[in-house]
Amino acid sequence: MDLAAELARFNPDPALANWITGAVQTLLDQAQKEATQTTRLAEQITRRDNELRTAQTTIQALTLELAHLRRMRFGVRNEALTVEQRDLFQETWASDLAAAEAELAKQAALVTTEPSPPPRTTPSRWSSAITGAFAAH
Repeated sequence: MDLAAELARFNPDPALANWITGAVQTLLDQAQKEATQTTRLAEQITRRDNELRTAQTTIQALTLELAHLRRMRFGVRNEALTVEQRDLFQETWASDLAAAEAELAKQAALVTTEPSPPPRTTPSRWSSAITGAFAAH
């Protein structure tokens, strides 16, 4: 749709035609700015989600490592445990370690498999309307 051709068909007052063209151009500029801002905010949200997921995984890994180190320090050697208690302790430790490794592998797979969205481009009708409006002034 060519705005100037449509306005010429109605033969309006030149001041009215200029005002309408300016108003439409302002709205097009505003829409383009909002589209750019929306894209920027979506990228920022994606980046922060990845940072949060990484931080949560790191916290979980450090918590499990701390628990492991505490067990090593205050574990079987420093306590007088029965054979049954020692076996239970080792089973619990092994299952905790396996669960932690599985969770870390799952989180690592999520981080590496999430594709980034393709960059958006300005539609050609906007760019032609913008360049045409600037050429007229």
